[in-house]
Amino acid sequence: MRFFLVRSKWDGEDMSQDFLDDGNWVNGYGDEDSRYIPVINGVDVDDVLIMVGDRQFIQGIGKVLAKSTDSYTLNVKWYPDLKFTADHKSVGRIRYTISKIQNRRIYDSVLKQAFKEKNDLKLFLNIYVDENDNLIFLKSDDGFPIKIKILNLENIKSFPNKMENPIQFDAKNVLIYGENGSGKSSIFFALKLLFRVGSEKIQDTDFTNIFTDKTEFLVSIDTDIKEDETSFSIDQNDINQDPKDEELIGHIKEAYNSYGFLDFKDIMKLYLECPTQGQDNTINQKQNLFPIFEKILGGYPIDIDDYGKIIRLKDEPDENKRFDKIFEIIKEAREDSNRYLSDHFKFKKDIKISGYQSDKANKTITMDVEYHGTKISDYTAILNEARLSSLAISMYLLIIKGTYEKLNSRFRILLLDDLLLSLDMSHRMPVLNILQEEFTDYQIIFLTHDKALFNVFKGRTDNKKWKYLEMYEQHDSENEEFKPANPIIIEGKSYLERAKIHLQNAEYDFCGLMLRKMVESLCKSKLRKIEQLDSNGGNLKLDGLLDKLKSKDTNLLSTNIDKIKQWRSLVLNPAAHDDSNPLYKAEMEEAYQTVKELKALVESMMP
Repeated sequence: MRFFLVRSKWDGEDMSQDFLDDGNWVNGYGDEDSRYIPVINGVDVDDVLIMVGDRQFIQGIGKVLAKSTDSYTLNVKWYPDLKFTADHKSVGRIRYTISKIQNRRIYDSVLKQAFKEKNDLKLFLNIYVDENDNLIFLKSDDGFPIKIKILNLENIKSFPNKMENPIQFDAKNVLIYGENGSGKSSIFFALKLLFRVGSEKIQDTDFTNIFTDKTEFLVSIDTDIKEDETSFSIDQNDINQDPKDEELIGHIKEAYNSYGFLDFKDIMKLYLECPTQGQDNTINQKQNLFPIFEKILGGYPIDIDDYGKIIRLKDEPDENKRFDKIFEIIKEAREDSNRYLSDHFKFKKDIKISGYQSDKANKTITMDVEYHGTKISDYTAILNEARLSSLAISMYLLIIKGTYEKLNSRFRILLLDDLLLSLDMSHRMPVLNILQEEFTDYQIIFLTHDKALFNVFKGRTDNKKWKYLEMYEQHDSENEEFKPANPIIIEGKSYLERAKIHLQNAEYDFCGLMLRKMVESLCKSKLRKIEQLDSNGGNLKLDGLLDKLKSKDTNLLSTNIDKIKQWRSLVLNPAAHDDSNPLYKAEMEEAYQTVKELKALVESMMP
């Protein structure tokens, strides 16, 4: 991929708008002058044209889509939304109708002008300028988000061995359940390490499995870019080295700088850090947000230099300017933070952020919180864990989203490990709503050790957009000698999906058992905990759960639930117990369809 400067003046008339409207660029000399034909013939599809018009001002930038056979016309996809400097600085005197950019002075002039509007040329086909001022063209499908298809690990934490079957993400969001010790957090660590090593020089060495003597390790990803350069990997040779210069590196860097990697410890930092100290040495019980967000916002772009290099917040040498910018970003996020709390967490008149206070001399930023309209001095002592976590999650996610949008990274990833430990189910569901409604163009990788949460989230997400995986520790109980082994990873299927597999394999008892579990799961998904109990405080049986569910919407559910009750005695109960009555294929198929219909009806109910 090369860059060409092309002129748009024909006998003194600027043809820029015609070329933009027609989607082409035409050599105005025609047959009378063939001197530019060799250069035009040398232009390839996907090369970039920078069109210069009157007074040498840039009029447009576009990608070559095709070349005509006349050697005069190039079909171009122009990007009309690109903006340039208000004063239209000239790129310098352009002598030729078409010329490849080779002169450093012209190259610098183009960058100075085009990058002046900070979000514009960077938007164009994701051109990225690395730290050595090298222009990297990130091949893409015109801006679609990049997503991970496959993850491969070797000798990383809980993955001591080479994987026979790499983990398939299928370019979807991924929900992963892993019991304690299964290696779930090793996936979080490995992906964060890959993005970190792809972005900066590091010297850490504590990566490998403690039970092996090997020093070699591997973390690699395959992405869904439909071009040649689709993978990125790191190994032991990349530690303490400058990041690799690969096509994906621009997006890898921006994803890491956006800090889309959170676990429960990050959330708790917002309300479990030490109190702050004022200028008069008095102790302030409010949490100091500055050191937390100074780290999170380190990669936030604050300017672009004359050569197009992004200047980040962490690069700002003036501490006061850095402090002021962090304070400004946090204040700008307040309104949306309150929207999350009100619309998603349903704290409409419960809690809200009323403002922020700053103390530049002591580098402290504190948050003012109102509880039922009353400002509280120490919100960490008054608000319960669920409210504090909801507050922290709202702030974190908004800051991360804002950074991603400012950087315009196409590698938008949210890696969340046991984020909801301190929330009950009623407060966990709003987080899923936020992720599904506010982060639609992100790849979300959500890891949890809570099987109940996994099953509920699985039931509330679209399997066309989500992949479900379960992880289990692998060990040989019959062998006394301990041998480290990779975790067992299986695709997590719903009860209904498993019932279908058993039905196809003529395993009717297993099919009936899965159908019963599915019905119970559907009932519980719409019933509060107290509604699942009988008058004595015991758990309702299946009939009771169905009656409670039916009462939620009699008109919608009545007929279907009556059928379910018939199949309960004919199929579901015999399959779940030691019963000599035979199970027949036709009955099982009808029962399967009835449960499938119930699922659709329950999902159509109002929350």
